[in-house]
Amino acid sequence: MDNGNVRGRRRLWCGWLLLMSLAAGCTLPQAPGDLSWDVHLSLPLGVRTYSLNDLVDDTTVFRSEDSLVYYAAFTDLEVPLGDSLTVGPIEDALIKPPWMTDTTSLRPLVGYRHRLLNATVAHGTLWLTVENVSDAADTVRTTLPNMVSAQGDTMVIVEYLPGHARTDTVLDLTGYVIRLPNTTPQTVETRLHSAGGAEIHAYVATDRISFRYYSGVLDNLEMEALEGGQAVKHPPEGWESVHPTLVEAHVHVIRGVSGAVADADLNFATWQDGQMLDSVNLIAHGLHLDRDTSAVIPGLAHLMAVYPDSVSSTGRVTLSGTVHDVQPDDTIRLEVEGRAYLAFTLDPVHSPGDVQRIDNDDLKDLQSGTVRIRIWNRLPVSGRAFLVMARDSASVLDNSGADVDTVADLVIPTPVVVNGRAQSEAYAELTIALSDSLLELFKNPPFFARTDLTLPGSNGDTLLAHAADYVKVQPIATLTYRVDTGGDE
Repeated sequence: MDNGNVRGRRRLWCGWLLLMSLAAGCTLPQAPGDLSWDVHLSLPLGVRTYSLNDLVDDTTVFRSEDSLVYYAAFTDLEVPLGDSLTVGPIEDALIKPPWMTDTTSLRPLVGYRHRLLNATVAHGTLWLTVENVSDAADTVRTTLPNMVSAQGDTMVIVEYLPGHARTDTVLDLTGYVIRLPNTTPQTVETRLHSAGGAEIHAYVATDRISFRYYSGVLDNLEMEALEGGQAVKHPPEGWESVHPTLVEAHVHVIRGVSGAVADADLNFATWQDGQMLDSVNLIAHGLHLDRDTSAVIPGLAHLMAVYPDSVSSTGRVTLSGTVHDVQPDDTIRLEVEGRAYLAFTLDPVHSPGDVQRIDNDDLKDLQSGTVRIRIWNRLPVSGRAFLVMARDSASVLDNSGADVDTVADLVIPTPVVVNGRAQSEAYAELTIALSDSLLELFKNPPFFARTDLTLPGSNGDTLLAHAADYVKVQPIATLTYRVDTGGDE
């Protein structure tokens, strides 16, 4: 072997070791062939972030357009509109004297304050009785100009009546169109005609008429009673400490009729285990039924003093406005929402945290170490965070009673709070040296750690939290251990 090449390779090897030791901050060898250096290892110990945005994944927690978090419970109210759009009964009596050939009656719709303009009959019957009270026979024509057949023909009934004779006619009105003038009051017109000089008496009557299609002007049409109830899920775990101070009821229009405006008079109640917790009367005026609109009733904090397991709504809806082609299966559907914003007073809260398994490689030559805990807080409250570690996972559980090492104990910094809302992020950190007992845990893994959060409450002050608010605790161990070649060449 070429001695020159061997010496060159040795110089290259020693140069590489020297460069590596200088770059790593190592100690130079104390004797020929004895090379050692220190290595620094960063090891996370269970970073923990508690974000209010995580609550939005819960089916009972939502986020408004400005990211304000709130708990909500819903109930639906639905009623068919067609059942309330009826007219009648209609009654009229006419007398045509013998010296006249025609007589006309304009009969007001009694007790009907709405204006029916054009409607197709779904169900209805007309009875017509015509009597000749004279000796002479006559041919009588009865015309109802407001009744038009599906073919567009005005209703005309022609009958030949001998002297002192009478005839009765029953007519199914299904499919007929009723057209009434846009007047107040509205009237139904009946005409009698005979050219024979007889005195004719006529009687017109209908039952209550319902409609297949309806166009008209509604004037405070009272719908039948509405009733609905629905179970709701409990809010997320931990909310038993949160007592909302900003609670609203939202009355949403889910389905309606074009042109109509509704006034709603509703009762909204909260329940738990079959017992009513509380109730409130909700009055909502001017709900437009042709789009998704809503009314907001504030000041209902008493409804959420205890979180319910179900809610119910009852009440009535009154409609006004011009509607077109309302069909029997058209419905008015309202959704009543109890909304509790996360504007709250806070009782003391203890959030123990999950146990983390730490299973790094064996570090038998571990020399020293520190733990640095960093805390970022944008919640509108302060508190305390601490880190515990132990060989046994059960020992670090909350309230285990075991003797464990408290690695660090740090006050959660308080951000600047304006009107109950954190305005910025507060930051704090603490670095401490690991004790001998803690170093032994790192030398002989696995072991277990847990980060604990405690919030003392708001002392009666009202707080306001948004989905972006959070508290983050980041404990990281920085370990120094010795690498020794042990005299190898």
